[in-house]
Amino acid sequence: MGIVEPGKLLMIMGTSTCHIVMGETEAFVPGISGVVKDGVVPGYYAYEAGQSAVGDAFDWFVRNCVPAAYRDEAEAQGISLHKLMEDKALAIPPGGRGVVALDWWNGNRSVLADADLTVMNFEGNIYGQEYGTQTTVAPRELLDGLRSMGVDMIQTANSCSINNGLIGLTSTLSAVRNAGMVPLGSYASSGDFQQSKGYTMCEIQGIRVAFVAFTKGVGGKGMPAGNEDCVNLLYLDYDSEYRKIDKDGINRVLDAVAKEEPDITIAMLHWGSEFNETISESQKEIAKIMTKKGVDVIIGTHPHLVQTIEYDPLANTLIAYSLGDFFGDGTKGGTNYSIILDIEITKDAELQTTRVTGFDCIPIYTMQATDSLGDYSYNRVVRIHEAMRAYENNFVDKISKATYESMEYALKRIDQRIATTKKVECPECETDLEILVNQYGKLVNQKTCKCGAILEAGSDLSDYE
Repeated sequence: MGIVEPGKLLMIMGTSTCHIVMGETEAFVPGISGVVKDGVVPGYYAYEAGQSAVGDAFDWFVRNCVPAAYRDEAEAQGISLHKLMEDKALAIPPGGRGVVALDWWNGNRSVLADADLTVMNFEGNIYGQEYGTQTTVAPRELLDGLRSMGVDMIQTANSCSINNGLIGLTSTLSAVRNAGMVPLGSYASSGDFQQSKGYTMCEIQGIRVAFVAFTKGVGGKGMPAGNEDCVNLLYLDYDSEYRKIDKDGINRVLDAVAKEEPDITIAMLHWGSEFNETISESQKEIAKIMTKKGVDVIIGTHPHLVQTIEYDPLANTLIAYSLGDFFGDGTKGGTNYSIILDIEITKDAELQTTRVTGFDCIPIYTMQATDSLGDYSYNRVVRIHEAMRAYENNFVDKISKATYESMEYALKRIDQRIATTKKVECPECETDLEILVNQYGKLVNQKTCKCGAILEAGSDLSDYE
């Protein structure tokens, strides 16, 4: 095709698009999914990016924007509307027209592909073809879609791990690996657990990261005898009360991790209670056990709601008790919005230290078919800020007013749950106090000093600095 030198772009378009361009040097470029030296032509770096849901965009365009005259013309010629439009497009010389479509729903890439590493929890099994909520079985194509979006690792230790028995678990683990991803927290056999020691190591941009994954239980079931190690569990009474923390089991895995001397340790925890914002005392105790054992980041799932995020730059820890559902049915209160958590980890080559240096939250929303003014018969996940901006600017296919107001409420609720630890002096006795502050600089909780002074919840951080 003549694209054998830098500066020329190849675009391959189907249900999604793939963009390939070559360069003489390697550089970080936002939106690029991957770069490989000699990947296309020897001596050059090949850069690849793409745009998801292109098929959705064109499907919507055909149904909503094609003039009626085109439909009449296609019918008169006895050809399909797509064939007519293809013939008209072929008659236009390259560059002969400007931009004719703007996909504001999806942007120009999946936000998941921008990260150095993307991890997601998958509650389901890849086993058989009886798909649906009752069986918690999903098609293999779902994993292919996640991988194409940039997902690298999948947490498979959760309530659904053995919903279809050990054979369902084994089938799921195999499907995850075949899709090009790494499963976390569950194993095909006790032998596999012994070999892995219950954790996964990877290196990202020169930073050695250890991943562990645990679940509070497996849907009220007990693990089959002789296969208790197939899923990492947080509780001894994992099939009933969830009160007796399996400290020995947790420590066994984290002690093995410590021997690897990772730069950062991340724990994916399926815990808490469904549709409940309360964080239990046992969760807090588990968090203490793990942070004392060297865990730097805890990312929680299971409640289906966005819960508190606590970032302590002093202790180098970040605990996100629950991110909510990336994609679910979104019908119960609070389950139609969630966040993509973007964590920044920095390694200081001179000091030989690695720290969690920041994080960002990308609010997302599961839209029902009736949430937009367009003609949709399926649910979809959108970024809240982009969807609201489209409404404010009166874009075509915009969301409804009710959905806009629901998104406003979602943003307010998410903001209330993000907190960072700060150190201030007591205004009365000048004792150092650690307080939790939200992103607007207001105290999350009331703080009482030993001298009796009270720092009120909702007061400004600037009052004590």
